[in-house]
Amino acid sequence: MTTTPSMFFAASTTEYSASCMTTASHLPAEKNGFKLFIKDPTYHARCLSKEEVRQLLADATALPTADTSNEGGSAKFVDFVPTYQAHLVDTFRKRTSKDRPLESLNIVLSTGSGSGFIVAPVLER
Repeated sequence: MTTTPSMFFAASTTEYSASCMTTASHLPAEKNGFKLFIKDPTYHARCLSKEEVRQLLADATALPTADTSNEGGSAKFVDFVPTYQAHLVDTFRKRTSKDRPLESLNIVLSTGSGSGFIVAPVLER
């Protein structure tokens, strides 16, 4: 579980060439689904447009069907949240030149989008 900005960050700063996120938000059902992010030299990373996704699906559908049962594909779980949190903490510190830039503030955190588990530790640090 993560946030859209962290997936964007993952696609732009890691050895991976893309990231994909399944969404189920407060938006209407037709706005939920998958968000696909790719590296883009102009923007570091960007979300694919509907047209690009349609083209990818069309290209994949046009490929010949092959027996892949003997191919050795693999999947790997990567917990990217700590990397993203460290980036946020570093950004706060660098931009303010303070080790604890929010220390004197009282902050109210709205976690309506489920981002509290990411943001709260960042604010605490």
